[in-house]
Amino acid sequence: MEMFRIVANNCLNNEVMVKLHPRSPDDFVEDYKISECSMAKNLKVPWEVFMDNCSFKNNIWITVSSTALCTYKTAFCNHLEDIPMVFLYKIVYKDKMDFREDDEFFEKFQSRYPGSVFLPKTVEEFQEIYAKLVTKMSQRQ
Repeated sequence: MEMFRIVANNCLNNEVMVKLHPRSPDDFVEDYKISECSMAKNLKVPWEVFMDNCSFKNNIWITVSSTALCTYKTAFCNHLEDIPMVFLYKIVYKDKMDFREDDEFFEKFQSRYPGSVFLPKTVEEFQEIYAKLVTKMSQRQ
């Protein structure tokens, strides 16, 4: 939740939308609602269904390590823009688990989409990346 609070508190009045994993317990919503955010409707619908049925413009997508986000760049050729994606697993899993397999996948994904896939290693690096992305997004509006 620390990473989410950074997002919610530094969004420069942009809307923060939360799409929980379909298997997330219902009480997860309460933790998010402490901050200013909106919850995606149909919480139990997989992210790929949203991607195929929605248009996205001027978004920043942030997750710990969900490969579902990757589907947008790799499977849907009709996407409108190159949405920046931030994967936080190096911060969240630090000292908790071995994430070498995640590294292998996400680093290859990042090399395929340089400049729009971010893999911060520290909270400070995430805050810097996020601030730049939000500023850029706010300038487009």
